[in-house]
Amino acid sequence: LQDMVKAKITPSNVTFSILIKAYSGAGRLEECFKVVERMPFYNVQPGKIVYTCLFQAGAAAGDLSRVLALFKEMDAKGIAADGPVYTAVVTALTKAGNPAAALDMIEEAGRKRVQLTSRAFSTVANGLEKQGLNSDLRNLERLQQTFGVDDRTARNNCSY
Repeated sequence: LQDMVKAKITPSNVTFSILIKAYSGAGRLEECFKVVERMPFYNVQPGKIVYTCLFQAGAAAGDLSRVLALFKEMDAKGIAADGPVYTAVVTALTKAGNPAAALDMIEEAGRKRVQLTSRAFSTVANGLEKQGLNSDLRNLERLQQTFGVDDRTARNNCSY
């Protein structure tokens, strides 16, 4: 980062998200959060892309409470969650082993009229199936219809 500043290149949310992904890939979750703490020193505030990378890092580390806390923090800062943000949280929660919490997020997105992609549904569907949560799976199918997501499309776009 210092080299960027010396070269008069301003770091951005993309710059910091790349650093977060690198630390996450190395299994260094705490370093991901230190990156975010340093952002204000470069006059950059975390945006959706940074939070999305943090959701993924938290999921990779299996830290569900941190993923949910980050989502609440983002909302408290007035950063509106859109479809890609909800999809990232849903995917993170499912991959970390809690598809029921992911289903709750899908329901919240529906209440807020946030449009989700088939990826969110397919990821949760596979997570629910793996855990044998058939009643939750039926609820997810009902939500898919509410969102207008075709079940065949959702199943074919699985990213889990």
